[in-house]
Amino acid sequence: MKKILTNNILLKVLSLFFAILLWLVVVNIDDPTVSKTISGIPVVIQDENVLTEQNQVYEVVSGDSATIVVKGPRSCIDKMTKDDFVAEASFSEMSNVYAVPITVRHRYAKYEKSVDITQKTTTMTLEVENIITRTLEIQIKETGTMPTGCMMGSESIVPTTVEVSAPESVINAISKAVVEVNLAKYNKTQSVSLPIYFYTETGSRVDLGTHAKLSEETAVVSMNVYSVKEVPLKFSTVGTPKEGYSLTDVECDVQTVKIAGDNVSDIDSITIPSEVLDVNGKSSDVQISIDITGYLPDGVVLYNDENSKVNVVAKIEKLIVKKFKVPNKDIEVRNLPTGYTMNYIGESTVTLQLRGLSSVLDGFTEESLAPYIDLREAVEGENLITVNVTLSDNITEVATPTVRINLEKNGSGGSDNNTQETTTDTKNDNNESTTQADNPTSGSGDETTTSRD
Repeated sequence: MKKILTNNILLKVLSLFFAILLWLVVVNIDDPTVSKTISGIPVVIQDENVLTEQNQVYEVVSGDSATIVVKGPRSCIDKMTKDDFVAEASFSEMSNVYAVPITVRHRYAKYEKSVDITQKTTTMTLEVENIITRTLEIQIKETGTMPTGCMMGSESIVPTTVEVSAPESVINAISKAVVEVNLAKYNKTQSVSLPIYFYTETGSRVDLGTHAKLSEETAVVSMNVYSVKEVPLKFSTVGTPKEGYSLTDVECDVQTVKIAGDNVSDIDSITIPSEVLDVNGKSSDVQISIDITGYLPDGVVLYNDENSKVNVVAKIEKLIVKKFKVPNKDIEVRNLPTGYTMNYIGESTVTLQLRGLSSVLDGFTEESLAPYIDLREAVEGENLITVNVTLSDNITEVATPTVRINLEKNGSGGSDNNTQETTTDTKNDNNESTTQADNPTSGSGDETTTSRD
């Protein structure tokens, strides 16, 4: 037996070495070592009392979750998630700049020897503030609109102040404490309990967060509701602007006023007499300041928080003239006599001149004019026909546009033999009409319209 064990010992050692090497190769092929990045591991905070006992609060700036790289056998690494790890940050180890070291460990001991952890997130940074206390006067803030026929009168509030304990940044942001009275909810005298809100100097509501404490969360507002009415202001003008100009609008910096009185229900508006706003012969805006108290009906006054002065502007703009060139072929022909052919004489376009405000004319096109001629009264031979267009009320024609035409009976020999025919659906006393356009190579620039039985 001894001879068997010691015979060819070198060969046996080499065989064992290669066997072990082969085993390692097989193991690494079947279950190789791999790395994986795992993110979003929530960091558990410990020893918060280090701050709370000093009347301080904190916010996590960074490091509320951790990222790690794990390395180990693929059979382990592939199935690992963030739930397999525990991340902790103890405030007892916090530095002077409020940095807390983070430690990440395996949740399950079975991985400690086979899986290595490399932390990408090593520190949690904090923003730490002192808690301070401030006393503020409570103001009443009105929102919304009172129901028809009502207006808020005098108001009082109990308590008049509130004490706030909160982080220093929150306290410094607060400009005022208010209770908000939604006027739309109240149509009679009453007292209501309302929550207290806090606002910055610019009017944004302050979020007190979870660390704030209030001496009072609500306040009682007592309201006296008066019977009033809100009515529009109406203006009219006297005179006509200078020729070539137009009154486009009357603007006022106040649209409505609130009035009070015994019989305000019968008043629908406050009308300023037309003689107050004289635009006669004017070529620029007319601006005036009016004290409307002099135009209120007897027994009616403005509510005492209204401004009686209003500024009124009569807007006057210069009219412009704009030219539109319309090809004769785009002019609709109506009531062409049966059995006749129509030819345009002279220019192949007609110029339309329109006067109006630039804001209106700028959006006007030849298509919106819808030009047409009516041959109902035309006679055989040469005719001067008016071109009709469709205009809005605030646009006028500078001059009446016309076209010169020649009306010939079909077969009289006056039309070109090279005329190319096209058919339109223009109706004339239940007869069909046919439109002809000269062949461009025939040498004639006229356009021809023919009507047949």
